[in-house]
Amino acid sequence: MDWEIISKLVVLYVGGFFTIMFGAIGLKFLFTTSHNYRQIHEISGSFSSALKGTNSAFNNGSRDNRKKAGLAIDLRTNTWIEQGTLSDDSLDSIFRS
Repeated sequence: MDWEIISKLVVLYVGGFFTIMFGAIGLKFLFTTSHNYRQIHEISGSFSSALKGTNSAFNNGSRDNRKKAGLAIDLRTNTWIEQGTLSDDSLDSIFRS
């Protein structure tokens, strides 16, 4: 079989898969309640901190159970840094089926 035909079929299959996947995620965001969205938005802080996983696990001096926490080593400064991301329970309120 010609490699050009095979590569076109692979690109078509992978593109279709990602289109369906992102469409399903978009629909879940579309049908979430505004209260849940605002709550998650307040917890996560800025977009860049949510993307990097650098949210603080503490809120007003106490541990926030809506966030997962961990430690990592900053290779530039050779120090421990806190990494916080939204917990699975927090995200389940948006990505419920």
